[in-house]
Amino acid sequence: RPFWPSHLHGYFPMSHDVCKYAAFFINAIAFADFHTLATIALYLAAGQRRKLRRRDALITLSMVWVWSLGISCLPFYGLMGEFGFDAAMGKCHIINCDTDQAIFPAGAVVLSFGVGIPCIVLIVSYAVLIYRMAMSGNI
Repeated sequence: RPFWPSHLHGYFPMSHDVCKYAAFFINAIAFADFHTLATIALYLAAGQRRKLRRRDALITLSMVWVWSLGISCLPFYGLMGEFGFDAAMGKCHIINCDTDQAIFPAGAVVLSFGVGIPCIVLIVSYAVLIYRMAMSGNI
């Protein structure tokens, strides 16, 4: 568990904006990591043998980052939850708001798009790759 200044003070000693931006960048980078891994796994599972050209790789990575930043913007602008300090957890992350009215908590929706879907893509892609290797006798 990362060490936050709130562990010493019991509250976040910096401004709300610092907490909001820190949570935004932490989530955006994590989402981009998961989506990049899922994109590479999907590319390999689709049976692509050739290397990506530099232009195609740049376009693909740009799309991954735009998608990841877009997901992170939902709580940043308060469209689905919001980034803020959670005293119970002791860190800045997605705080659910209006959970009584929502069918799904906002944090769960954002995290499912940012982490859940890429994990499912990774599991399925690697299962396909392992199956192909087993059928070819390389395992």
